[in-house]
This record gives sequence, C-alpha cells and structure tokens, in this order.
Amino acid sequence: MHDRILNFRDIGGKKTPHGEVVRKKFFRGGPLLNLDESTLSILKNDLNIKTVIDLRDDSEVSKKPNHEEGFNVIRLNIIGDQNVGNANPEELVKMYEEKTSREWMIHLYENIIKSPYSQKLYAEFFDILLNTDDGIYFHCSAGKDRTGLAAAFILKLLGVSDTDILDDYLLTNELSKNHILESTKMMSDEEKTHVLPFLGVEQDFILAAYQTIEQEYGSFDDYVNQALKIDQAKINEFIRKYTVK
Repeated sequence: MHDRILNFRDIGGKKTPHGEVVRKKFFRGGPLLNLDESTLSILKNDLNIKTVIDLRDDSEVSKKPNHEEGFNVIRLNIIGDQNVGNANPEELVKMYEEKTSREWMIHLYENIIKSPYSQKLYAEFFDILLNTDDGIYFHCSAGKDRTGLAAAFILKLLGVSDTDILDDYLLTNELSKNHILESTKMMSDEEKTHVLPFLGVEQDFILAAYQTIEQEYGSFDDYVNQALKIDQAKINEFIRKYTVK
C-alpha cells in the first residue's frame, strides 16, 4: 500500500511486555491523493477505515487535498502557525541558512512537545481515538513528524517497547525512499545534505521529543496526564479498547 500512499503502514500487531497485542485499528502515512478504486476499496472495506485525522495546516491541505468521499475527515492542525518544514524542496534549501536542517528539526520536535496549542490538539486526537470503533487513518504531509509523534504516543500508551516504537518511527526512511529520491534528484550533493533531514527522520529527532518531555514534565506518564489531560481512567480504557490478549 505504501507504493500508492506515501509512507503508509499499519501500526497494529505489536506486542507489549505483558503479552497484549495492539489491535489493527491504526494506520498512518501521508495524504490520500489520487487514489484509484482498488486502493479506496482496500482502505474502506479490507481495513475498515472510516475516520481520517488530518494533522496538516490550511496551506498544506489546499495544496494536496485529501480524497474525502466515504470518510469522516477530521482536521487537527497540530502545529498551528509554526512552519513545519514540509515545504517544496526549493524552499527547504533556503531554510538551512538560519539553522542547520538537523537543528531545525530538533527544534520543531521540542516546540511541538512544549506548545500548549499542540498539546491541546493531541489531547483532542486521543479523544477521537477513544470514541471511534472502526479503523483510523491519521496523517500529515509526509506522515513522519506530527504523525510520527502521534504514533509514538499511541504505542507508548499501549505499553509497546521503546525499541519497537523507534523501529516503526525509522521505517519512514525505507517507505519514503522513492519519494525522497524523486524530491532530491535535481539537487547538488551539498543541497541534498541539508535537505534530507527535512524529508526523512532520524533517531535524534524523536529522542529530542522524549528528552523535552523528561525535562519539562519528568516522565511520559506525567506529560500525558498534565499536558494531554489523559488521566489513568482514560489510559485504562484506551488499553482495553486497543489491545487484545
């Protein structure tokens, strides 16, 4: 499916240390663009996806609108007025003049964690998950940063190991390989060096998010409780709903 939808994957099926398995209800990736009937049938019928959560801003949506027919599309602009860095390649080249691309991406992850606006939207994201029974597809422009954090939060709440969460996060680089090659084929080697961190993911990016959580809140559990307003009762309900023995 990732050859038809950028960076598409199922994050279900992962095991927790307590023997539970994450239900196959969560799917992540990029926008739903130019989908043929076969792909739509797989999404709607085989995967039972009814709800699509779009984490992009207005500009991103207008440039690459989703196929919405047959889906309940909910928009949550996770980053508000921050520049998320999913611009076209020419714009990306200009961005590294102020910061290195890696510094910029680390700063983005730190800001998302600390931003009250982003926290509120991720809290709404989890409320939707708790009130949805069918398959859920969540995405941003490349399915890697806002989506990657959402996937990590889901899996961490369900008890999946940090190693398995990181493996899923880094899978973006393999699933987006053709897109990255196409986006950079006309660039010089120097330009590629600066732009690649915007187009893929690195372990340091998500580790920056984790470190910010620890610095600001002490632990992931405290971040979830204090910033995302998810109490233990909701966590227990979430685990019951989305794991199976």
